[in-house]
Amino acid sequence: VTLVLPPSYQPAKLYSGFEDERRGISFVIFEAPRAAYDEMKSAFTPETLASRGLSAGKAGQLDRQGEYVYMQARQSSPAGEYAKFFVLFPTQDQTVLVSANIPVKALESGGAMITEIEQALASATTVPAAQIKELYRLGYLGPFKEAGRVVGTSKLYTLDGRLEAEHKGVSRPALIVAPSIDKRAIVDIDATAKMLMQTLSGYRDIVIGAPEKVTVSGLNGVALKGSAVDLQSQTPVVIYQVLLVASDGGYYRLVGLMPQSDAERLMPEIERISLSFEVMPN
Repeated sequence: VTLVLPPSYQPAKLYSGFEDERRGISFVIFEAPRAAYDEMKSAFTPETLASRGLSAGKAGQLDRQGEYVYMQARQSSPAGEYAKFFVLFPTQDQTVLVSANIPVKALESGGAMITEIEQALASATTVPAAQIKELYRLGYLGPFKEAGRVVGTSKLYTLDGRLEAEHKGVSRPALIVAPSIDKRAIVDIDATAKMLMQTLSGYRDIVIGAPEKVTVSGLNGVALKGSAVDLQSQTPVVIYQVLLVASDGGYYRLVGLMPQSDAERLMPEIERISLSFEVMPN
């Protein structure tokens, strides 16, 4: 996926996309199979975005040809308030989602910033695939299988290796490995880990245990165990999260999610998988 961007943007190191580090702006690129377009398109409504923690959702138009969906929204995060801009479009063999993330303060300069973002999203197109650099690997997967990329360099692992659940609305065991989308320094690892777990999308009544110090692949971090209720299935789930501080800024996050009924069997596996995490050499 290519975008026409000002010279201030550089290819991101921790995810698929581009960033203007000085202004804190990022473009995150997600690629999915062509068959996913209709389902992903149905999720881009103000109501659905609101259920995922994005407010003030509204649709718009871009100066581009072909079928697409363009939306704006707002989202609160541990790093502050962000304006979100999305373009979703299909190609012959892919579905492409480009998300622009802009600190709300950066928009105070007026409409010129929004014009820049919309022009970039309007320019999004595809070219022959380039190899995506692998940032990490898992030395042990146990019963889990890689299901695919979910956002940029984030990966999903499930028991059946399927990206989408076979039965919608049913809670299923999963592991997500997600590098941060920027290299912002982590000042308080315990507070950051708790905030990230507390803001997990799709869950309510999240209860978090005490953080435990861990060291994995030479990186210091914390592990958290918690519980919640899955909003879709309304079933209790157990959460295991490991947050590791990257040596050059940012973090690596591993999140294990499992129905409470599977926790006794799968928690030891999730913990072992997390300990097998390894950062790939440059």
